[in-house]
Amino acid sequence: MIFDTVNAVALNGLEAAINSALKFDQGTQKKLQALDQQVLLVNCALPPIQIAVEVHKEGVSLHKDWQGDPAITLNGSLVALANL
Repeated sequence: MIFDTVNAVALNGLEAAINSALKFDQGTQKKLQALDQQVLLVNCALPPIQIAVEVHKEGVSLHKDWQGDPAITLNGSLVALANL
């Protein structure tokens, strides 16, 4: 239970950091407009983490337990995904 709480806090913090950074990056904001209302699912093999990134006009929302169909799924280790 405490692990779930820590994960939720970390995910919320990451979401806030991404959205704060996007406010200062107009170029990325414009590129993300093409993905409005799309969901990208990130499957990290090592460490085992799955995060859905929902793109919207205000930025992104991160979800731990996404049940819908994503527009795209990225699979790989943390190192491989970081190198994209």
